[in-house]
Amino acid sequence: LQAIRDRFKNYSSRLLPAVGLGYKVIAQEAVMLGLDAGLAQIFTKYYDTGDTDSYVALKLGEQLVWKITETSEFNEKLEILPKISDLGWYFLRWEANLVTAIAGSWSVKLTFIDTYDSHPVGVGIKKNDIAFIAGLSRKF
Repeated sequence: LQAIRDRFKNYSSRLLPAVGLGYKVIAQEAVMLGLDAGLAQIFTKYYDTGDTDSYVALKLGEQLVWKITETSEFNEKLEILPKISDLGWYFLRWEANLVTAIAGSWSVKLTFIDTYDSHPVGVGIKKNDIAFIAGLSRKF
């Protein structure tokens, strides 16, 4: 289940509940690669008009986790959700993280997120949205 609220993309709310199956193609101590597929129902409500949109989509995804060293990890996840009735209408999200332990339970996390909506709704809304995030985290 994903939930998005993004004024810049004109989403008052976007819910993406999905169901599917996954398979670990590679399941080693240092590297894990998984694939998944399923169905999703996408519900979107827009800020500017208050209109809602709903459609059924395929959900195709991939996830990679690579333990670079004992204290560092790279992980990424790609999801694409094409509308079943029009495969040229899709939502794509790619997230990549680099996590490095710095002391005890503390770590630094660098994140890159790219989201793409092939049919954005609203004046001046671009199809692609990129975010870079740097954070400090602690495991409890």
